[in-house]
Amino acid sequence: MAVQALQRYDNPGRRFYTCRGRKVNHGYESCKFFHWYDVEKPQGWQHLALLEARDTIRGQKEEIRYLKEAMKAMTNDGERQLEIPVYEVEELKNCREECEFLKRQVLILSERSRVFRNVLISSSVGFVVVLGVMVSMGK
Repeated sequence: MAVQALQRYDNPGRRFYTCRGRKVNHGYESCKFFHWYDVEKPQGWQHLALLEARDTIRGQKEEIRYLKEAMKAMTNDGERQLEIPVYEVEELKNCREECEFLKRQVLILSERSRVFRNVLISSSVGFVVVLGVMVSMGK
């Protein structure tokens, strides 16, 4: 049994249980078992934050791939110079700043969500206590 995470648009990062399959000759036969690990799909800002993070990661992976290829080309051809246009450097800098800003926003929103959840729980408990006092006074 293994826990894996989806990388698709409709359920990004959502985890599920599956089996690894059984070994057949030199490969593995697929397994038909599937069950969600998470209770429910992420909603609202959580879903949007996951989508934005996934897109940012994909962009960074492409950038890394491009830079690795450029480095490989430079090491294979010592005379060839890598020229990165100035606008791409600026765009990369802006993307990194935006990524850091989005990370901070996700942290702030998750903290707010936690505070609101605690306030809701406290308010519910207080309401039940007051209701219990009122009922006991009425008897």
